[in-house]
Amino acid sequence: MNKSADVLCRPPTPSDALTVGEMIERNWTITAYCPRCRVRLHVDLRALVQSVGPDYVLWGRTPRCRVWVQWDLDRRCPARVSFHAQSSIKGSAVEMKGGRWIDEVAQLRSQERTFGR
Repeated sequence: MNKSADVLCRPPTPSDALTVGEMIERNWTITAYCPRCRVRLHVDLRALVQSVGPDYVLWGRTPRCRVWVQWDLDRRCPARVSFHAQSSIKGSAVEMKGGRWIDEVAQLRSQERTFGR
């Protein structure tokens, strides 16, 4: 029986790994994609933890693209990137969109740390 990669390892959700530290624990692959210059880059989660800490949340973030495409004063691509997560190499890449439910998951996680399970 040949099962789909998404059946063997379900696609990423914020409730599975909200923070960068949790993504590292689950061995997720994160990429940043720019729709304008069409660059897709691997996000080094361990390097990200060094600069922002393990509790940083990527879900819902859309920073400006960092690819240099012009020779003007500000040479970066003017578009914003979206982050995509994969829980397995052959699994679906899920756009890490934001929303109220991200805040709700973060609040629940905070309550779990405060009051225990």
